[in-house]
Amino acid sequence: LLKAGKTREGYQTTETIIDQLTQAMDILDGDYSNEKHVLAYENTTIHTAHAPDGLSAVFMRLKPSANFNKIKGLDNLAHCVPMQDTTFCDGTSQSLYFPNG
Repeated sequence: LLKAGKTREGYQTTETIIDQLTQAMDILDGDYSNEKHVLAYENTTIHTAHAPDGLSAVFMRLKPSANFNKIKGLDNLAHCVPMQDTTFCDGTSQSLYFPNG
């Protein structure tokens, strides 16, 4: 059971939902295989999920900075993860950060 919340184990991610759902289905298949089951999740927070290095206007910098996109890891600590480069329509790569130096 995940204890959700900022000061607890954190919020569910797609991975934790899949893990929890897999465990629930294993239990249902083993103990209640002759019955039909419906599992429902309220996942509005998942709709805002994106890759740790994905583009996010919230984390974009106006000036050079050593502090990138802070993501809380499984160790419950904040880690700085820079956003990945993007590309123009012609395929040319575009960095989202100022060059070093």
